[in-house]
Amino acid sequence: MKNIILLIFIIFCLNSCSNKKEEKVLSKSEKLTDSYFQADSELEFENEKITLISIMRGIPKDSVYLILRDYYAKNDLSFDIDSKSTENFIDTISKNRKMSKRKIASIIFNFKYEMQTKDEIEQDAIENYEDFKKDDRESEDEY
Repeated sequence: MKNIILLIFIIFCLNSCSNKKEEKVLSKSEKLTDSYFQADSELEFENEKITLISIMRGIPKDSVYLILRDYYAKNDLSFDIDSKSTENFIDTISKNRKMSKRKIASIIFNFKYEMQTKDEIEQDAIENYEDFKKDDRESEDEY
């Protein structure tokens, strides 16, 4: 009886040792797909923020979403987040989305920190004033 128990124990130990799961090494495309999936997960519940940034910047909502998605995906793949890599991310996104680096950085900044810089506030005020003047002139022409 002892021999049977010992034999079962040895078989169990050998079986469990041979069933070790091998660590799967992801290919570059799998890592990229995974990082975009994670970016989508992060942005999934941020619809209101994305919509507001879209309206503030006058950029289609889908474009804002794709910019943020690219940023988070590239950020996820990078192990060394420093000012140079951030600048490279923004430069790459700028080229892919055919927008200025300043606009890309502004969208990311607004999304992450939910604020506008002084220059952006002033620029928005100027644009709003010009729009108001234009609307005012159009209403005068109607009379």
